[in-house]
Amino acid sequence: MSEIKNKYKNPLLSAEGRILSPSRVAPGPMEGIMSPLYCAVMEKMGFADYWITPFFRLSEACPRPARFAEWIAKYSGGGFPVVIQLMACRPEIAAEATSKILDLNLVCGIDLNFACPSKTVTGSGAGGAMLKNPAEIEKITSAVKKSCGSIPLSVKIRCGYQSPVESPEIVKAVLAGGADFIICHFRTVQEGFKPVEGGLSRLAKTVECAGKTPVVGSGDIFTPEDASAMFRETGCKGIIAARGLLANPALIRIIEADMSGEPRPDEKVLKLAYFENMVRIAVSDPEEYLRGASLKELAACLLGRTNPLFKRLAPMNPKETVAAAESLIAEARQMEYLDNK
Repeated sequence: MSEIKNKYKNPLLSAEGRILSPSRVAPGPMEGIMSPLYCAVMEKMGFADYWITPFFRLSEACPRPARFAEWIAKYSGGGFPVVIQLMACRPEIAAEATSKILDLNLVCGIDLNFACPSKTVTGSGAGGAMLKNPAEIEKITSAVKKSCGSIPLSVKIRCGYQSPVESPEIVKAVLAGGADFIICHFRTVQEGFKPVEGGLSRLAKTVECAGKTPVVGSGDIFTPEDASAMFRETGCKGIIAARGLLANPALIRIIEADMSGEPRPDEKVLKLAYFENMVRIAVSDPEEYLRGASLKELAACLLGRTNPLFKRLAPMNPKETVAAAESLIAEARQMEYLDNK
């Protein structure tokens, strides 16, 4: 384990020592989850170091800078560094968008999404469907890289569209396009989020194909042990945690402590603090944080939908939630509601 210690508390660096991302363990973008409330409570708790936005879809025409500024503002309100994720099918549009974004001086990186497995997305030829055409991936990556200047460019892929045997050709295209680092999920697009065998072996192959270009691994990071295994068995230089953060929001900090040989923080205590802060932030500005179902969805992920505390919260309207805030927190402090699921 000695080779793992302290790896996760340093920024991700290029072979030349250039900072590519603020930390080696990062929260993955989660469409529909990264609400203003989620970002606010994660930032207040110090459970992340930066955000990668959900994908911004580029279609036939490049949006005005104001559109990009509005999108980035959703995630930069707390002062966190932001990487904007773009989904594009046309090199010239992607390059123009990158130039407009960088002129705003609001992001610390650009990430290209060639990984999304959504049938809606792939049905239009975007996201993970692009993995079927490595030549186009190279063109888009190259066009964006030329517009990036000194800003790091990452490319998010899966290990293939249909089969992991496609991975070497995909990685070759990404490298030829000039990406600074690769974010790779070990499933194929067709596998979606189904259980697969040998995911870490697939990532190890991606790392081998990438050579000196850093690879950040993604897929099924729910515990510090998952992160340790991914790092140790694949050679990845970093880890992306996404779904694992929903039930355990402090997962990144627990991973960092575990991998650095420090005492592991008490998960129950951190969950309770997260719930308290989530409720207090939500009721502090109901117009901002209680307009949708974000509080209830985050509580469902944290507690489970069969949990008595969640069942009490679920039917409440915003006014009732505000009135019941302190009693909800008091009930949560009984601790059994925050047992590990």
